[in-house]
Amino acid sequence: MIHRFHEEEELSKPYDARLMKRLLGYVKPYRKVILFCVFLLLFITGFDLSLPYLTKMAIDKHIVVSSRLITFSGKGSPFERRIKKLYGQKLIPVGGEAYLIDSRDLREMDKRDHFRLEKMGLLGGEKFYFLRKGALEERKRQGLWAKYGTLFKKAGNGYFISYQDLGEIQRKDLTLLRSRDIFGLEKIALLFLFILILNFGFNYGQVYLMQYTGQKLMYDLRMKVFSHLQKLPLSFFDQNPVGRLVTRATNDV
Repeated sequence: MIHRFHEEEELSKPYDARLMKRLLGYVKPYRKVILFCVFLLLFITGFDLSLPYLTKMAIDKHIVVSSRLITFSGKGSPFERRIKKLYGQKLIPVGGEAYLIDSRDLREMDKRDHFRLEKMGLLGGEKFYFLRKGALEERKRQGLWAKYGTLFKKAGNGYFISYQDLGEIQRKDLTLLRSRDIFGLEKIALLFLFILILNFGFNYGQVYLMQYTGQKLMYDLRMKVFSHLQKLPLSFFDQNPVGRLVTRATNDV
């Protein structure tokens, strides 16, 4: 009884340019589908990046909407003059040498200036909620000003209230007071949901098309291998075990 031992080929080569070139020939009929998948991937990447940005906008513009108080010494030091010159348009006068500055503008300020303001004790730690003139008129019509007007202080073209004093306002009135912020949050939430749905659809389409293309490529390669086997002489099958050939045409593909 004769036993034949067939040693497998060397499979340790990490990259074979010639083999890759041959395999790319099977990709050619599906190049439009693959290019379309790459196009979808660009949109998916954009959607993935936009979701955390929308979260940032919701927090900065509508949830943590606050201002802080800068109180200058009044001595007219070079540093104070520099701050007024650089950031004067963003400072809301409260009275005397006191000014409100929005937290978003504060974050955009030069880190060195921000640090020095805190180190010199010119930047207060308390946070305030600022209502501009247009929003103020709306709150007056809602009757909120008559109930809570004493809690607000004048600043530039509007009024401000400390976050501590906001705790004294009833919940339903606070909802009216911050109605613009709530409306802004609702718009961002709807946009967030819309992008999630689009992202799901694009992801589904991209994965489906890539899987479809991969399966078609393997089908074409299997048919090519099988067709080749059909044309080989019977002597070839005497020298090569059937199990090895079946594996080449199925799993190895």
